[in-house]
Amino acid sequence: MAQKALFKNKKNPSQKAVAANRHGKIAKTKKGNFAAPPKKASLLKAYADNKALTTAINKRNEKAAVGQAAQAGGRLKSMQPPINGTADQRQKAKSSAVAR
Repeated sequence: MAQKALFKNKKNPSQKAVAANRHGKIAKTKKGNFAAPPKKASLLKAYADNKALTTAINKRNEKAAVGQAAQAGGRLKSMQPPINGTADQRQKAKSSAVAR
């Protein structure tokens, strides 16, 4: 015996429903790098090498930008990552940064 269409009045499953807790707010695009390292050992080594190369290039470009700003008579302060250590080490680093 033939059956009628099973999914005749169903919603489109490919369309995702809006989150219940959003209350009309727009979705925010997350900023920054969300790349996770690969799990395979061979790809992980290539990923680490590429990351080290990128870091070295970025440091070189930052130093070049600081040098060009100094040559032009200005001053460009390059941002340093926060120091992870004891409170005493952070205080020393903070006081030396203020003295510059």
